[in-house]
Amino acid sequence: TELGVWVFTATIVAAFSRYPFTAAINVMLFFLAMLGAYYLYGYIVLGFFPRSYFLGWLVVALLSPIAGFAVWFSKGKGVFGIIASSLPASILFASGYTAFYTHSFVSFLSLIFGLILIILLPCTSRQKLLSFGLSVLLAFVISTFHLLRWLPF
Repeated sequence: TELGVWVFTATIVAAFSRYPFTAAINVMLFFLAMLGAYYLYGYIVLGFFPRSYFLGWLVVALLSPIAGFAVWFSKGKGVFGIIASSLPASILFASGYTAFYTHSFVSFLSLIFGLILIILLPCTSRQKLLSFGLSVLLAFVISTFHLLRWLPF
């Protein structure tokens, strides 16, 4: 249910895929499989199928190949590698910053996932530092303009 878990998992799937197009396909298949399993389980076992949420997350799953393709370049050198590794980490930081005043374990987990991505993805120490700074800046923008509210949860 938590955004941080899905962003982190999809980022790992994309970053460690063999090619950028493979990353795009792997991420989309991952999201479609999880979406199908989740809503099929909810319908069969619980008799519950919220159509609007399903359609919202289906749109996210169908757009995920774009993100998967871009994130594949996060292990590369240069500016694009820094940006590509900063984007998923910034989403995790934006969704987890509330941990500092709510003390929510799940929010702390999002922050930890963001730090793990900053450690794993960029190649050099300089890229890690720049990626961390850009991630914090983008997380501030995401939080200030409430950009995560557009997601269907």
